[in-house]
Amino acid sequence: MKKILLYIGVMVMMVAAWSCDGVDKTPSHVYTVKVHIGDSVRRHHSVSLTMVNDTYSSLQDCGTQALAGGRAVFTGQTTGERVAFLRLDSLERPFYFVLEPGITSIDIDLHKWSISGSKGSARYAWLLNERQRLIDERTANREAYLKAIADTTLTLRKERAAVVRDSLLTDSLKRLMTKSTSGNDAVSRIMRERFGLH
Repeated sequence: MKKILLYIGVMVMMVAAWSCDGVDKTPSHVYTVKVHIGDSVRRHHSVSLTMVNDTYSSLQDCGTQALAGGRAVFTGQTTGERVAFLRLDSLERPFYFVLEPGITSIDIDLHKWSISGSKGSARYAWLLNERQRLIDERTANREAYLKAIADTTLTLRKERAAVVRDSLLTDSLKRLMTKSTSGNDAVSRIMRERFGLH
């Protein structure tokens, strides 16, 4: 009899532990966006968060926060990736990012920014950096070519190499932009919005 009661007790504890384990695995829909504004843009006093609501094809105002020491925090709920943007008071250009459940940290300064915590925003940041890298390489290639012309060190071989390199970089940039704007995910939609590819 004691063995049966012990067996029943163990089974009850296993079922209770299993049901509690299932509760812990429920996906969270809560997002937290931590914003830090650098000293170079501290003249702003508030920041607002807006999310694109795909269900109603509208913009959803997620609130405005006063910047205390250059910092603000937004919390809310979302079921997946959403196009979102921050807008600083008196600054017209919005700061786009991908809003997802979890914690997203955004640092904005005058000539640089960073974002962490969101897989979609990490992909978006990589695309922007890769686009800029290709543009910078094209610019450097052109400047080296013009310098070679100016100081009369341009040879036929150098000229051909410069033309081929420019062509490769141009093709790479076109491929990157085509691939990054052709989807219907949040990152593709932000890229289309930012670079006028509708």
